[in-house]
Amino acid sequence: MTISTSSSAKAYDESKLTELIIYVSKQLFGKNRNGSVKLNKILFFSDTFAYKLLGKPITGVEYIRRRFGPAPKGITALQHRLSDSNDIEVLVSTGLGRSQTIIFPKRDADLKVFSAQEIKMVDLVIEALSGMKTDDVSELSHSLDGWQFAREGEPIPYETIFLYSGPITQSDVRMGIELEARLKSDIDERVRVLDHRHTLKGLADWDAQRRWIIRTEAVTVWNALSLQELGAK
Repeated sequence: MTISTSSSAKAYDESKLTELIIYVSKQLFGKNRNGSVKLNKILFFSDTFAYKLLGKPITGVEYIRRRFGPAPKGITALQHRLSDSNDIEVLVSTGLGRSQTIIFPKRDADLKVFSAQEIKMVDLVIEALSGMKTDDVSELSHSLDGWQFAREGEPIPYETIFLYSGPITQSDVRMGIELEARLKSDIDERVRVLDHRHTLKGLADWDAQRRWIIRTEAVTVWNALSLQELGAK
């Protein structure tokens, strides 16, 4: 299944990703089973849950489906640049019969680029995942619908955090019907006003805009239903 990412373009802030890599790496360094695979998952969950709960991701970086779970797009190239600038050192550990890349930060992160809510979100994710085995963290990321629907190498849109594949109750159905009725009434009113403003000459352009409004509201309904289902889970 190919996922459209046209609505998932977020403002990517490389400086925030840089500082987040340094911050998380410093929290993980010296602990067991805390290589780049776990780092990538903490970045992913921090950004994704910030998008869900705060309304926007922390870094806005695009995450790609990889074998061991989501990874930030261009993460290896960024780590090389940070190594060249002496911000981090990239170490390779071969213990326990498996090699893993470990990021050693050579300076403190600049936390001024983050809000207090963003840092709190990251700290909660670190607390939840830092003690887990790397394989378990990867398996956790694989359970998300966004990772399952993407093919290897494809982006995982932030919006997929709202997808829910569990059972739907009669209460959910009733709420969906009520939302549909309210939104349909709002759509009809907006269409009526805009129809009045457009002449026959611009009918073709308006028809495209009209369809866009309806598609936008349909997404709103879907997200509202998904949030309701997650809350009732």
